[in-house]
Amino acid sequence: MTRIVEWSLRHPRRVGVLAGLLLLLAVAGLTRGGTSAAVSTITGTGSEAYRADRASAKAFGDEAIVVLIRASARDIALTDDVGRVLGLEACLGGKVPEEQELPGGKDGPCEALRRMDPVHVVYGPATFIGTGVDLVNGEIARAAQSAQTAPAQAKADAEAAARKAGRSAAQVAAAGRAAERAANEDTTAALRVAQSYGVNPTGVQITDAPFVSRFVFGGEAANLRTPKALFRPVLPSPDAGLIAVRLRHDLGDDARHRVVELVRQAVALPDFRLARGSGYVVSGTPVIVGAVADELQGALLALLAVGVLVMAVVLALTFPERRRLRPLLLALGTVGVVFGAIGLLGLSLNLGTIATLPVLLGLAVDYGVQLHARVEESRRAGLDGPDAVRDAVRRGGRPVLLAAGATLAGFVALFASPTPLVRGFALVLFAGVALAVVASFTIGLVLHAGLWRRRDRASGADAVEGTAGVVAADGAGTAGVVAADDATAAHVAATDAGAAGVGAVDGTRADGAAAAGQDAATPGAPPAGASVVATGSAPALATGGIGSGPVVRRLVSGAHARPWPVLVVGTLLAIVGVAVGSTEAVETDIQRLVPGDLPALRDARALEAATGQSGEVRVLVRGRDLATPRTLAWIDDTRTRVLREAGYDAARGCTDGAALCPLSAPFSTLMLTSPPKTLKSAEQTEAALAALPAYFTESAITEDRSQALISLGLPLAPLDEQQRTLDRVRAAVANPPAGVTATVTGLPVLVGDASEAVSSPLRRLLTLLGSIVLVGGLLVAVTRSWRRGLVPVLPVALAAGWSGVLTWAFGLPLNPLSVVLSALIVAIGTEFGVLLVERYGQERRAGHPDAVAIARTAASTGRAVGASAATTVAGFGVLAVSDIPLLRQFGLITVLDLCVAVLAVVLVLPAVAAVAARRAASGAPEATPPAPDTGVGIAPAPAREELRA
Repeated sequence: MTRIVEWSLRHPRRVGVLAGLLLLLAVAGLTRGGTSAAVSTITGTGSEAYRADRASAKAFGDEAIVVLIRASARDIALTDDVGRVLGLEACLGGKVPEEQELPGGKDGPCEALRRMDPVHVVYGPATFIGTGVDLVNGEIARAAQSAQTAPAQAKADAEAAARKAGRSAAQVAAAGRAAERAANEDTTAALRVAQSYGVNPTGVQITDAPFVSRFVFGGEAANLRTPKALFRPVLPSPDAGLIAVRLRHDLGDDARHRVVELVRQAVALPDFRLARGSGYVVSGTPVIVGAVADELQGALLALLAVGVLVMAVVLALTFPERRRLRPLLLALGTVGVVFGAIGLLGLSLNLGTIATLPVLLGLAVDYGVQLHARVEESRRAGLDGPDAVRDAVRRGGRPVLLAAGATLAGFVALFASPTPLVRGFALVLFAGVALAVVASFTIGLVLHAGLWRRRDRASGADAVEGTAGVVAADGAGTAGVVAADDATAAHVAATDAGAAGVGAVDGTRADGAAAAGQDAATPGAPPAGASVVATGSAPALATGGIGSGPVVRRLVSGAHARPWPVLVVGTLLAIVGVAVGSTEAVETDIQRLVPGDLPALRDARALEAATGQSGEVRVLVRGRDLATPRTLAWIDDTRTRVLREAGYDAARGCTDGAALCPLSAPFSTLMLTSPPKTLKSAEQTEAALAALPAYFTESAITEDRSQALISLGLPLAPLDEQQRTLDRVRAAVANPPAGVTATVTGLPVLVGDASEAVSSPLRRLLTLLGSIVLVGGLLVAVTRSWRRGLVPVLPVALAAGWSGVLTWAFGLPLNPLSVVLSALIVAIGTEFGVLLVERYGQERRAGHPDAVAIARTAASTGRAVGASAATTVAGFGVLAVSDIPLLRQFGLITVLDLCVAVLAVVLVLPAVAAVAARRAASGAPEATPPAPDTGVGIAPAPAREELRA
């Protein structure tokens, strides 16, 4: 990183040009970006249920846009409103011939749907009735033809059979007359049956109320209000009808959004306005998803505006340095580049990626604050411009990089989440943090060096070109040799942060470091303005700041004075927290994770109240040839058993507490004249299916007979109740006929599986342990010390357990984002520990006793860490004001957990340092005795001369 910083300082204009190009590309990407609330962002795409869902969508149509007809079933079927509903169904299906003029004209929604052709199939009551009318008229035509030819044919066949049997002429004639009479009686009986249905021998129409009443309700009596089983998918209750617009499986988010708008426009056309009832309600999964996507678009801008304002206020209050808003400007650029890249890649923003916006803003500010604080320390030591930057990077660059690396390592653990929402969240944060670090060490430091300011341009150039100093210390244990501009040579033995040991934390003695620190403080040290301050020396410390206040000093001194109670109690609380926190339920129902006042959600609740269903469960049956009596009978028997166990009663319908409702008709109803159990062969079964209208069969079995569908409606219920219902369905389909498979799928199934995956206690524990191992492993590998690598992780590991206690105690709800919060806290919170431990090690190597080193660390790096923690907490806190419950819940819990993590760092690190110092002291005396306690909570601050040493 030193080379990158040097290159940036030598070529500030190139850095500026590169930054400008990135910002221009970001602007282009931001104009192309879109939002998505697709359910696959929560459910994932790797399960067998998801693959079955996509297969059923391709064969039978995707999730439907549902139009609720707010009118009674009798009004829909038996009045002139049936014609209006029929016209609406034809409009929504887009299958009207080109030459036919559509309602709304050439620029209307019906014409747009015809051109767009986004619909797989439309199921509605008027089309169902119309298809039944066509079927009956076909039977009438065949019966009329048969009435003319059947008696004569029956007579001839009977006479031929009698002759073949050797009967007499009289017997042959008698057999012919009997057959003719029987054929006439059959025709008469068929006519009587037709008349009982109100069938006109010349044909029926959809407006023939007597026929329709018998066909749909089983009679003409006004008290017959409940539709027959065949019509339950489109007339689910006596008081409502449904039009299901099943979309093509290959439509993108934008196309679905457009179709929803066109359907809304279509139902509002005067041509389809009902004479009875209260109109239409447009709902369904595509409608909710589109509404949430629109909400996300607004949330993105709102979160950005609030985030910027909050960060500015936090920096103003907690970071007492000049140009304190500079890290915020740099962070804004970083966030813009990251989200612009998402747009350029053609990706959509979802709930997870949008949640990263204020968080990434806070983290990017964090790294800017750390380097800013180091540069200001170097300025207070008498350096300026590029020299101050070089000195800041030399002393503080490595800890910042180490902290950032730990954060990135922690994010890697989230990549294993089964939820795409979490994986996308982690990926955006990973890319954003990496970019923020690079930006802070390049353009950020160029800004601090003042190389772009006109008044410093000449002096800056002189400093870059005339300074012969080269900072060679980017690794472990190097010596800095710097020649000043005035030819004054200063050779300072500088031990870098990578040197073996960190004082008391590592259990090593600080005698050598003390000597180095004393040498650095003696007269004859490099004059003011030299470009190096030895690691053993320390610049003057600023006062103020959130991380060095009296409360923090008292907490630090208390933990340092009584380390074992802190460590023991903290460990016990962590164990309890992991145990109780891993059992908390996780909410994955998208309707509960989005704003409850969305009009689309209100419409969904109206649909559920009117029909008793809010989601669709599908059983996809697959095999080489399903058109056999045995297989179709098994499908019907399974459907009947599942509905019976769910408490469904055809007489009461779906609005009387049933856990499942039928959304498709059984084969025994579709094949009324030849149900599967009466058939003897596959040939007979195929012939019976082929005789049915395609409109009836295409919702139940594919044309190649390789896939069949059982469609069931699931009412809105608590997730655990839905899971029990789904488990009963899985048990019912567990033993299909040989050569046949049955998979339970559909949105409720996918959501339930996702909830089970993310809420698994074992998975949550493994995610937490994975983050600890990754972060700790990286720190151990870089520092080459088990203690230096693991000490910064210990406080946040305990904090992850403490947060489980608080979440359980306050009953805070978890969702797919907050369920992995413990791993996220380890990733983010470790940074604070790394920075403090590294600074503490520097202070110990400078010769300060343990208590003084703790005090100086809190007074210097503690200020920057306090400001960083404040900006990070503020970033998550911005989410708490979101209207979207998923983001709001996540923000509230994260703010609480981050505060716990900061508290853990403040308490646990001093306790660990105290234990290590005491163990070191038991082996050998300290080189410098600890300063006496003055009773104010910590050791007194070092004298001004010592602070500037």
